[in-house]
Amino acid sequence: MKEELKDEFEIYLLCSDTILGKLAGEIIENFITFNLDMFNAINIKCDLIEDLQVKDRAKFSQEGMTNIIKKLYNISNSFWDNLIINITGGFKAIIPYLTILGQINRCPIYYIFEATDVLIRIPNIPLDVNWRIFEKNEGFFMELEKEKTFELASGIVYRDEIESLIEREDNLISFNPLGVALWEKYKERFELFYISEMAKKYIETQDQQIKQISEKSFLELKRRLKENPSDPDLDHKLKDMELKGFKCFKHKEENLQVRMLYKVKEWETVYNIKELNIYIADIAIGRDVHNAGNESEYIQRFKDDLTRIQNLEEYKTYRIEK
Repeated sequence: MKEELKDEFEIYLLCSDTILGKLAGEIIENFITFNLDMFNAINIKCDLIEDLQVKDRAKFSQEGMTNIIKKLYNISNSFWDNLIINITGGFKAIIPYLTILGQINRCPIYYIFEATDVLIRIPNIPLDVNWRIFEKNEGFFMELEKEKTFELASGIVYRDEIESLIEREDNLISFNPLGVALWEKYKERFELFYISEMAKKYIETQDQQIKQISEKSFLELKRRLKENPSDPDLDHKLKDMELKGFKCFKHKEENLQVRMLYKVKEWETVYNIKELNIYIADIAIGRDVHNAGNESEYIQRFKDDLTRIQNLEEYKTYRIEK
């Protein structure tokens, strides 16, 4: 690969959860560490993939394969053009999953055939995925990702069309490795929010400009919550109004004033990364904020809507394409 690609590499050794896997990874890591120039390598890191073993079939399929797919998504950070997967080593059972992962992300996969030194690249084929399945089941998948496992006895209902994406064990349901790979790819295309019926109706009854301003404001809200959570505009105080757990985002977009009631729930992904679920409860934009000099009109509307936006379970997912 050094000769063919003529580029510098960061090398990640993904080791099986076995004594031999750990030992082999450490030996290779030590060798390359002292010979980085030989491999055109900037650095090298060795990671043991938990439950990636073949003695326990259930752990391998439910945990081990899921963990290696999640590790590759974490390494890629959505920049798949920069990633190469070398499947020469490792268990043969991993190859089909990593081949699918490479295909859906247009990521090159290489291997060396048997005892030869011939480098072979698996070409990308014109493969397409029925992403409508993910759109229709978006809310379910978001909850499944957050909870990691559902109990079917709790009344959870899902469509038969997602059967190939999930794993069932007794009364428990979770993503299988294919489901993880495709769900992660789907999420790369969108920013996802939760939105109340009131906010949804507001957007739908406005013109295209207001819809665009609403979506830009959603994205700006998320950006500030992640980058500057102490920004005072994230908690704008409204005169004579108790928000009952909501906050008001004060913003200006395309020279129009924006006010949004919202809530945030923080949770931790499988990568131990803090993620935000943002619930958009109510919106006022432009003339609805400053209507004929009466700045309290939108506040009264927010007050009137407050009882109808309390139940976050009723909020629907809202996607904004990246």
